[in-house]
Amino acid sequence: MSLSKKQKVSAGVLILMVSFCWAMVASAAKPLYKPGQVVVKGTAADYPGYELIKELPYSGYSVLKVPPGQEMAKLRKLRDKGHKVSLNFTLKKFAAPNDTYFSPYQWHMTAVQAEQAWDITNGTGVKVAVLDTGFSAGGSDGVACVLSGKNIIDGSANVSDGDGHGTHVSGTIVQRTNNATGTAGLAHGACLMPVKVLNDSGSGTDADIAEGIAWAIANGARVINMSLGYPAGYSLSDFAGSASYDALNAASDAVTIVVASGNDGASGGVSYPASHPSAMAVGSTGFNNVIAPYSNQGNDLDLVAPGGNTQLDLNGDGYGDGVLQETKLYTQGQMSWGYYFFQGTSMAAPHAAAAAALLISTDASLNRSEVLSLLQSSALDLGAAGLDPVYGYGLIQVADALSGLSTPVNQAPLAAFSGDCDSDFFCTFSSNSTDDGSIVNQHWSFGDGTAAEDTNASSIEHQYVAAGDYTVNLTVTDNEGDSGMTSALFTLVAAAPVEVPSVSAVDNNNGSATLNWGYSDLAASHFNIERRKKNVRKGTWGGASLIATIPADISSYTDASGKGTFGYRVRASNESGVSDWSTWVEVLVTSGSKGGGGRGGGKPSR
Repeated sequence: MSLSKKQKVSAGVLILMVSFCWAMVASAAKPLYKPGQVVVKGTAADYPGYELIKELPYSGYSVLKVPPGQEMAKLRKLRDKGHKVSLNFTLKKFAAPNDTYFSPYQWHMTAVQAEQAWDITNGTGVKVAVLDTGFSAGGSDGVACVLSGKNIIDGSANVSDGDGHGTHVSGTIVQRTNNATGTAGLAHGACLMPVKVLNDSGSGTDADIAEGIAWAIANGARVINMSLGYPAGYSLSDFAGSASYDALNAASDAVTIVVASGNDGASGGVSYPASHPSAMAVGSTGFNNVIAPYSNQGNDLDLVAPGGNTQLDLNGDGYGDGVLQETKLYTQGQMSWGYYFFQGTSMAAPHAAAAAALLISTDASLNRSEVLSLLQSSALDLGAAGLDPVYGYGLIQVADALSGLSTPVNQAPLAAFSGDCDSDFFCTFSSNSTDDGSIVNQHWSFGDGTAAEDTNASSIEHQYVAAGDYTVNLTVTDNEGDSGMTSALFTLVAAAPVEVPSVSAVDNNNGSATLNWGYSDLAASHFNIERRKKNVRKGTWGGASLIATIPADISSYTDASGKGTFGYRVRASNESGVSDWSTWVEVLVTSGSKGGGGRGGGKPSR
């Protein structure tokens, strides 16, 4: 439909004006930065070993070159040394979307900082339930993500909108954007969950509203926008104990509930359910940021958002300053698509619901109170300083609210582990690595030539075959693909040998004797050999002396002792201790002169 055929439609006070948004959230992407670069305070001379890319003398900073993919590791290393350092983030201009009618007709998007907010998030992953007259699929623009909905009135899945109000409200939140067609939606990356609680005349029942709230929550909504309500003039206590009141009481604090303040022009209080403590009550402003004359006011009012005022044409476009969206209306006796200016607090509430979805898409942990606090603290104060009954805390400013959240740059995980090994060289390694997200893989290398192992578990076991020094490496990778690595040296020492060697000795008839022994304990690293000589005339033995220490891979020893009667014994030893001595073996050495010394020989019998 051409602009000349666009219609101004004044949205009357509905018996129930609802917009409910609940969001399931995807994690926020970290800000973009130049790969292979870090920004440091000081000059290149302060950072020996780093290649200078650029020096910035007026600000006192320098840009250094680092290996791509190691930006975070280098950043942490330099910070640990007391340097001021950051990533070299990339920024871009704020660009308006190319939707045909975005400028100047969607003035209401600019009023809430939509363009700046879209540079941070578009609400991807958030489920937004709109409780209204339903939703009509189709049109020139359409909605990118529409989930299965529910018709609470008749119990079916048919949520077709025979009024146009629900489709218009939904468009403000999730209209397809930057598609060179029509209009934009403030949280256009979010998914719409249409819940039909109002009939095609725009009215509904309290019981159906209660069921709609409960159904949306049960199906994963995180934000509820209700562009509906009872006429002003009733107190909150009038609705205490009603089905909708109880449903709002029961709603999880994880669900942000946005409700239009009502269109009665009342100054004594907002409509119910906007007045419920669980609801975010939203009033309406026009193009000039002045409260709309129809917008209900009162002490329960939290915020205001653009709802339009078609009594004015302050933007000079000839169509007044209503809120423009695509919807399907009865024209000339049939339903037809077009772009229509609506006005009312029904139109203001979805701006706040979309803002909530954007916040939750950036930080999924936000609860209802935190979302409201962020929107209130960042609002443009339009009335009396601080909270007032006309504007609440002021006009929502989505980008400023988002800037109140720290969008963390992902930090590479910090790898750390400990190990415990027994005397049989069986080791258990336990990772106590940390990360600002979650660690998804732990890559272990054990330093003994065996294959590395990957695991999601925090501990791993490994069997070594021998004592020695082993360098164990651990590389941990987080859910965003960043890695951290550490290593540690483990010295494995066997327990003191326990087995006692079994020794025999023979005379070589050449003035020497050869000892042989059997041994199977792998703990031994050496063998000690002692010798003593017998005084045959007296029948006594002389003192024993250590004559050799030989490696554990040798199991025999030849002693050039010379003639005489000798005793020999052997024990096993390592760094941890020694075994008991073997029993003495006696041998008569012949055919040689008295001598000393000896030599080892032979191979292990093990």
